[in-house]
Amino acid sequence: MFLSCLKATELMEKKLHFEVSFKEKLQLKVFARTNAVNDVHKLSVSDVVTDSTAVADFTDIQHI
Repeated sequence: MFLSCLKATELMEKKLHFEVSFKEKLQLKVFARTNAVNDVHKLSVSDVVTDSTAVADFTDIQHI
């Protein structure tokens, strides 16, 4: 399953503030596992990278 950086970031932000749907919970779990994290609550912005300089310039997300 492919999870875009934007979607992962949106889901992480949503997880911090709102209830997420079953599908979003599943996407977060898969994303966490691909980052060798066993708990979605341990995900951080350092788990996300972007190829967009605009995103990197205005967020804490690392540019690759």
